[in-house]
Amino acid sequence: MDYYVAYDNEKVGELQGQALLDGMKARFPSAKTYNIELFSGASTDPNAAVFFNGAMKILQPKIDDGTLKVLSGQTAIGQTQTTGWLAANAQTRMDNLLTKVVQDRDAQRRPVPERHPRPCDHHLDPQRWQGQAGSAGCHRSGLRGGLDPADHVWRAVLDH
Repeated sequence: MDYYVAYDNEKVGELQGQALLDGMKARFPSAKTYNIELFSGASTDPNAAVFFNGAMKILQPKIDDGTLKVLSGQTAIGQTQTTGWLAANAQTRMDNLLTKVVQDRDAQRRPVPERHPRPCDHHLDPQRWQGQAGSAGCHRSGLRGGLDPADHVWRAVLDH
């Protein structure tokens, strides 16, 4: 072998972590905190841990100071790994995480005012929002806003 070309996987992870922070700040400049969930590659791929560790160098201080909130509490690579790097496995994990967030928030929800006797059930179905973005609203409460399945759909729906 005459030449070997490689890249710094840890640095790539750091850049991914910084891009996430920069993107959230650019998209939601008035937000003080951001809810996130962490995903990593397959535990059988040694590169996945290097990427993850690089990203966590950037993200962990923001988790520690409360800027980032990992609602599931799953911050170890063994908890965040995506078996086989399969998108279907990542989707299943995300569906489970969203369901838990909905259940946790429902359990903590304060009583709904008389004018809105119960939450709109159709808002609590994660499948309803899969692959959708844009403007939507609740026909009962008149809630309107730019609902984004990656962030605002759950915040806007669950806070009304």
